[in-house]
Amino acid sequence: MHEAFKSSNFKGIVNCNDGNFHIHHDLFSINKYGGINLSLLYTHSERDRNSGFGYGVFLNHYLKINYNLTNITTTDYSGAVFTYEEDEDISDLYYCKELSSKLTHDRETITSVIT
Repeated sequence: MHEAFKSSNFKGIVNCNDGNFHIHHDLFSINKYGGINLSLLYTHSERDRNSGFGYGVFLNHYLKINYNLTNITTTDYSGAVFTYEEDEDISDLYYCKELSSKLTHDRETITSVIT
């Protein structure tokens, strides 16, 4: 094993559902003012994709959003894709059944908020 991976800052796991390998490395953490934790995450299935931090490496707050006519899809750092379907009654509101999560999207400012 490479010396860098023997550090306690690295945590490697294999996802039992899809067999994907992930390495987690803590960069910064603070508990004041609501707290924040920044980490670099390597996802083996994304090893051919350069995120700006290296091939397969993403910040833990990474989220790619794709807009379609009737739904919005999000892709997180691990490559997990979730689909938010447009609410039939409320304009600019989308719902993801899998996450039980809502997404509001302002088309004028191109702003999205996930709750």
